[in-house]
Amino acid sequence: MTKPRIDKRHDGLFKQSFSDVDVARAALIDALPKKLLKRLNMSTLRPVNASFIDDEFKQSHSDIVYEVNTRDGGIAYLCLIEHQSSVDEFMIIRFIEYICKAIRHHLKQGNKHYPVVVPLLIYNGTVSPYPNSTDFFDYFQDKKLAKAVMLRPFSLVDLSVTPDEKLLENPLTAYPYLLLKYMQAKRDWLPVFEKICQVHLIQKLLEQGKGQLLENLVYLTLFEDDLRSKQQFIDAVKIESQEVGDKAMTLLQAERQAGEQAGLQKGIQQGRQEGRQEGRQEGAQQRDLEIAKNMLRKGYDDAEIIGLTGLGLEVITKLKAASKH
Repeated sequence: MTKPRIDKRHDGLFKQSFSDVDVARAALIDALPKKLLKRLNMSTLRPVNASFIDDEFKQSHSDIVYEVNTRDGGIAYLCLIEHQSSVDEFMIIRFIEYICKAIRHHLKQGNKHYPVVVPLLIYNGTVSPYPNSTDFFDYFQDKKLAKAVMLRPFSLVDLSVTPDEKLLENPLTAYPYLLLKYMQAKRDWLPVFEKICQVHLIQKLLEQGKGQLLENLVYLTLFEDDLRSKQQFIDAVKIESQEVGDKAMTLLQAERQAGEQAGLQKGIQQGRQEGRQEGRQEGAQQRDLEIAKNMLRKGYDDAEIIGLTGLGLEVITKLKAASKH
């Protein structure tokens, strides 16, 4: 992105002139839509500290910010007055970035409501007239579609209120949605998984070639602290897929073996926080190593082992080498 040239003389002239409230008021009254002006009490126009603008923007533009109230004394409007002596093809994007920063700054001052931000560009470039559109939507190939979906209420999937039965309707999203919902709610996951089995969701995912995704979701479920009975869970998985259930059982056994071997003895004996933390780390690392060793013996590929344990490829390679001796 090429930054527009800054003319220091023009910049100084602009700053000195439009920092005067009366001059700025006159410019805004001349330039803003009449419909908007009818709602504003221009006598309340006052300067605002524009220090929230980032360094890149400061180097590219002259900027002055004013605040003004409505005629009924209500919500404040922010008026951004910008100066350009050369054409900036990304001006519309810069204005949007600037508007977002202005809103954020306004809220940080303790205000509860978003201000309406009105930008004004004062241009004196050699290319005449100003060659670019001032309408954000003119820059889209499909202007009609952009207007229909952008700067509109965003789409929302609220898992906290969506019934499980509704989430189960789509086989591709049901399992991850439900897992996210119950992980956050800290509720027992097993009854929900029984619903998944009732609609044969596991079989549907396998039929659509989503075996790897399914295994990952099952593993994540297996190690959820809120799962009441891991063995019951694996038994339910086996009803739908013996192969996936067997893999889950292998991982569960590896976790149990690692838990027996790893402890927090050093931290307990020392009675210090440093020792307890180190013991946890050692225990977790030992558990991951034992799980990885079991997975290697079962023929899992490197990507699956790394994805489940979080161990690096270098560690997996060393475990492979060690197993050959």
